[in-house]
Amino acid sequence: MLNARKKTRDALSWYVIETFIYIETVKQFCGSSSEWLGARRAEFFTMVKIKNSFNMIDPGICDLYSKYKIIWAILVYVWNKLTLLLCESVKTKRAKLERDLAVVLRDSLCGLEKLNVFLEAVENLAVTSLHVFQEGNQVLNLPDGIRLEHVQDFITAVQQICPQLLKFKRDASTFFLPKLDNVEELMHQLDRYIQTAENICGELEMSCSNLFQTIPKHTDVILDEDLTDDGVQRMLDHIDKLAAIRMDPDFRLVFLFRDGPRPHFIDQFNEQENEMLQNLKNLEETADNLDCVNRAILRSKIGGSLVTFIGNVLSIIGFSLIPETAEVSLDFTIAGMACSVGGSIIGLLFIFIETIIICKQQKKFEEVFKSFMKDVKSVQNILEEMPTLNVETEGNDTDCCSCRWLDTGMKAVSLGYTIKSVVDAAFDIWLYKEEKLTEMTAFKGPLSLSEFFMAFSIGTNILFLIMDLIFIRRESYSLSKVDNTEVSESIRARAALWRSELDALEKIHDSATKGLRTLENDISFLNSKFYI
Repeated sequence: MLNARKKTRDALSWYVIETFIYIETVKQFCGSSSEWLGARRAEFFTMVKIKNSFNMIDPGICDLYSKYKIIWAILVYVWNKLTLLLCESVKTKRAKLERDLAVVLRDSLCGLEKLNVFLEAVENLAVTSLHVFQEGNQVLNLPDGIRLEHVQDFITAVQQICPQLLKFKRDASTFFLPKLDNVEELMHQLDRYIQTAENICGELEMSCSNLFQTIPKHTDVILDEDLTDDGVQRMLDHIDKLAAIRMDPDFRLVFLFRDGPRPHFIDQFNEQENEMLQNLKNLEETADNLDCVNRAILRSKIGGSLVTFIGNVLSIIGFSLIPETAEVSLDFTIAGMACSVGGSIIGLLFIFIETIIICKQQKKFEEVFKSFMKDVKSVQNILEEMPTLNVETEGNDTDCCSCRWLDTGMKAVSLGYTIKSVVDAAFDIWLYKEEKLTEMTAFKGPLSLSEFFMAFSIGTNILFLIMDLIFIRRESYSLSKVDNTEVSESIRARAALWRSELDALEKIHDSATKGLRTLENDISFLNSKFYI
């Protein structure tokens, strides 16, 4: 009997002290919330700068037209493409911006870890029994300055705002990854965290004003000597059950729904889950298909570059032989011209094929992504009735993605190379005509004109030869490294982001499903009187 009384006193005392610890955690965070919110806002604005810099790495003609007049926009666009064509500055700039984003997100994640401690305290207080802190009970002997009615009021205030905690039910470490393609979504989610945290702190800070200034070190529990053994055991079982309820993560989560549409959310998720998973799989397959196409195109480009390279070599040989023999020179020049034209045709053909394939994959991506987001929104809208998760993606995401699809560096390289090849072939044809003139006049007078054309032709073909070598080297390096395309990497980054969001919804679903099994009994027990 004495042992049961001691256990009851210890259990009840710890339940009360633990409640005070949670209250103190909430008070401290709310008291320093302005500093926390200021740090997160600074990170948000840094992410805005990173996003703007990312958008200007390789801007589209529409982006430039919004800032410049059309002619100047075209000139800037062409200059940017030529700059990107001759040096791999895109990867360098992207890498730098991703490093900057990683630094910002590292600070954000540290801040969110502090927030999680606060949110966990709020969540635990929301499922704390009000009846334990009933006024006028003769069991709890609290220190001076602590009024039970103020504790009850604070717990009630927490229960009113607790549905907002559903907005934070995701794994921040997997969602906030430093991927530039997702920076807009990361900004959006961080901004929602800021607004929600500010709202929660604003509502709870007022309720904190009447509470104790410092956390009590202990609380005395006085059990009446007339209390029967059964009464002591009942009280011990009751407080143990209350402590178990407070430590049950499934009950805590389903309690956040309050009187919200728990079953509807579960049913809707069950209905949409398989389709959402299939859509994510289709997105990843689209990225894989693009990489396969990219490797095939690279091989074809290398072949076309080699043909053009051979044509330039033959042209140089042909022009070099003009002083020796015009007939042999013409043969080499004609062969070089044929190779240049062939290389140009190959380049144009594969740009045409590449454009068709990319447009087809783009259409598939947009259809799959819209279907996926429609399913996600149908599930999230149920939670938004709380209100909670809200992801504004439809429209902006697909538009941004379309711009990236139509403005990739891969197409710029292909187009630039083909333009060079066409110019090369056209110049060879012109030189061929001039060479015929040289052949007719080679033995009729001064050779100053033919010498000029010969030197000019050799120099030009050497320049084209160097360009061919540059393209062959770049394309061979890309093929050997098996680099993924910028578009496929963007798709994978988005798929990974939304897979983490789907995982978060799945965890809410699974936890709510478990919590519903005992929800009615647990709530009934939580609301039952403690002192009799």
